[in-house]
Amino acid sequence: MKRCTRSTSSGNEILGQRLASVGCRPKDVQGDGHCGIWAIIDQLHQQGIPATLQSVRGETAVWLSDKEYAWSQFPQDDAKDWATFLEQVGHCGAKGYWGNHHVFAALACRYNCDLTIVQSMSDATQEHTFVLLSGKKLALALTHAHYVETKQ
Repeated sequence: MKRCTRSTSSGNEILGQRLASVGCRPKDVQGDGHCGIWAIIDQLHQQGIPATLQSVRGETAVWLSDKEYAWSQFPQDDAKDWATFLEQVGHCGAKGYWGNHHVFAALACRYNCDLTIVQSMSDATQEHTFVLLSGKKLALALTHAHYVETKQ
């Protein structure tokens, strides 16, 4: 997985408009490589689900490991193999690993939440949604290589 970097592009205006279209607004998070996980944690807290960096990353790596038959077929970005991918998903060090959409889809499945990822890239469609029909919702905003939390 790629390390997360902060984006200072003008995509913030596009992101704000796209988030507003789904009833959300941006809320910034740390750009420490765990940005997507911090955004997920914030969203889980908004749903009343307790979560920490260690619980989300560590337990998700174990959860994915138990479901290798279903999840290992998806691309793992720059991980050389499934075991390396799981190690990166579970990593809680000072510099995190960027999670791809498959990691966030797995998190949505694990927490039984719907997932919406709203992107600011101009060539992106309005939004990408993984729908699980759970009644709970996670919304992440993506500006280039940085995820942010959203407030409902």
